[in-house]
Amino acid sequence: MDFTSRREVEAYLERLNRASPVALRQVARWGGSEDSLHVRAIAMPERYADLGVFMGESRTSFAMSIDARHELPASVPYSIGLVLSGGMCIHGPGGERVVRAGEGVIVNPAEVERTWMESGTHLVEFMLPKAPMLSLGAEWAPGRLTGQPRFEPLLNGALAQRLHAMAQEAARALPSGMPRNDGLFRRWLEMIGLTLLHEQPIQNAAQARLSAPEPPPGALRRALDFIHAHAAEDIMLADIASAAHLSVSSLGRLFNKHLGQSPAALLRDLRLDRVHDELRRGTPASIRELALRWGFQSPSQFSQAYQRRFGKKPSETRG
Repeated sequence: MDFTSRREVEAYLERLNRASPVALRQVARWGGSEDSLHVRAIAMPERYADLGVFMGESRTSFAMSIDARHELPASVPYSIGLVLSGGMCIHGPGGERVVRAGEGVIVNPAEVERTWMESGTHLVEFMLPKAPMLSLGAEWAPGRLTGQPRFEPLLNGALAQRLHAMAQEAARALPSGMPRNDGLFRRWLEMIGLTLLHEQPIQNAAQARLSAPEPPPGALRRALDFIHAHAAEDIMLADIASAAHLSVSSLGRLFNKHLGQSPAALLRDLRLDRVHDELRRGTPASIRELALRWGFQSPSQFSQAYQRRFGKKPSETRG
């Protein structure tokens, strides 16, 4: 879509605001006498059709502001923006992030309050659904991630350049006439997802927290070693605390400070990762047997916890 006058630009933004009322998009400052907006887009494949656009490219001659108007669901996809020229500024809970030409950013749109785009900005943006990223994260580093990956927002120039090359390949593989090819989309998603998991710092990765400048207490390592060694057994918080030479309350404070979650939550995630791994390997035991073996007494609670962690049902993993 090409809009070559201010009237056309304003009409398009008005239509966009009505169609997607979660944000207010408006011209903040016109760039010159010949203002224009050029947009290219590829839709999501069929299974993610409700998430809207998969990839977009825009060129603006004017400055634009995008203000969040409604709370977004936690399941909204990650947004990756690659600034080819111009610049943008993103405001969220972590403060202000400035992205210059040649750099990139990965954000959770549910946490973004306002985005400012400079005049003359050329932006490539694509969306990564969170459900498959949960599965990739668990397969890439079992027991390391505590829920959905929370990436450090700013992407360095080298990584942004590689992601741009991948985006160009994806655009060629998924032209506008073939947006529903789910197989090609999954391959591209795995490639970009694993690249991010391998190269971009993750805020809620246990290993990253343990590698921080301030070394974790020996009690925390003793507790983690005990959990990993006895995850298949019927262990209690008191058992973990005893192994760490701490009280139960001190153990909880230690985990929250260094890992951002409770000992029980980490044990649950580790057990879910072990079930997930066995299902992927094709273990002949039934799903119910696997759940019981790894400490889940309620099949319904296990299924709900599994879907929250991996974005799909246990039966779909085995399939």
